[in-house]
This record gives sequence, C-alpha cells and structure tokens, in this order.
Amino acid sequence: SVLAKEATQMWFCHSSACPFVIGCLRCVLSGVVVEDAVEAIQSPEQRLGWDGESFRSFELLRPHEPSDPTREDVVFTVMPAPRPARDREILQRRWQVPVGDSGGQALLMQSLEDDALCPTDPARVRAFTHLSGYILRPVPGSRAAPAGLEVVVISQCDLGGQLPGWLQNMARRLAKHRCMAWGRQLQAHCQARAQSGSDQADATGITNAMQPSAKEQVSVVP
Repeated sequence: SVLAKEATQMWFCHSSACPFVIGCLRCVLSGVVVEDAVEAIQSPEQRLGWDGESFRSFELLRPHEPSDPTREDVVFTVMPAPRPARDREILQRRWQVPVGDSGGQALLMQSLEDDALCPTDPARVRAFTHLSGYILRPVPGSRAAPAGLEVVVISQCDLGGQLPGWLQNMARRLAKHRCMAWGRQLQAHCQARAQSGSDQADATGITNAMQPSAKEQVSVVP
C-alpha cells in the first residue's frame, strides 16, 4: 500500500507477465448511494463538473441499446499531460453489471480500436486501457457511522509513447494526493445532487398542498 489514510487506501502492483502497472484505489463515502455515484461517474456532463481536472474532453460516442442488459456504450476521453509530454486520448467500451445481492454495481471499461468512429489525433498519444473499472457497493449504517458507499477503482493502462522516468515518478506522487481529493469531490457532488433532489421534492409537495382541490375549485357567479 502506498497510501492508507482515513477511509482511503491505494496500491500499485504488477506481475512479471505484464509490464503495465495496476493501480487500485479504495474509499468509503458516507451519505452516498449507488445510483448517484453511477450517474456521477458515467455521465459526461456530471463527470466534467466534479472531476474536470482529470479530463480535457469526455464524450459519449455510442449510447447503449435499451435492450442491452450490460448497457454497453463507447466513450472517448482526453487526459491532460504535463509538458513536454503530449495529452493522452482513450477510446473505450463501457459495461454496467450488478454485483452481489445488495444493490452493488460494477462499471467496466476496455479500449477498442475504431478509426471510423474516432481516428487518432496526431497531436495526442492514443493510450490503451487493458482493464479498468469501478466496483460500487453500499455500506450499511451503524451507530458509529452513517450508511455510505464503498468505491473500488482498478486501472491497468498503457499510456503509450516514451514517458521519461521523472514524469512517471511525478505521476505516482500526484496520484497519491489526487485520490484523496477525488473521493471527496465525488462525495460532495453526490450529496449536493441528492440534497437538490430532496429540496425540489419538498418544494413540489408544498406547491401541491397549496393548490385547491377539485371540490374547492367552484366558480361563484354573483
């Protein structure tokens, strides 16, 4: 483990059979439900709103078919890189499948090559995701802690190109700091949207209560 602080842990690991490092992040977010986290992670608009530092672009290129139980779609993202390195772009398939019987969800991703759908930009480097995903599982509440969400993020990605050693070391150091902020930002975003939905429901209820019933809507003609 390279980080173990509060409710967040992070690891880097690799095997002799593959040169690409696997990164794993685990965090527990109080007051967050699975459905809100799924939308926050998958929606391009929401993701850019709370995680904009991670992307220059986040686009849904091919939506899922309504009849597809795995909700397979295709997204294209561009990740900023410090100069003189070039930005990285990734074209990925995504799937969403249930995990366990408690309402958990797994969001899975893997790269594909499709120049007709999205040709490579020569100004950037096309990275390749061997495996990537989010496992989202509800955490029941207790006297000591409120209910929340366990988030596990796994990524094995070939960033492509020739990255100098100093840049790779800097990326690992930044990852340790960013993962703490990433979890807090996701939590704050989901809690804000949940509160907004609750406020809207309350306002709708008040408005409906103020409307006269059908029996009360009687016209009085002098």
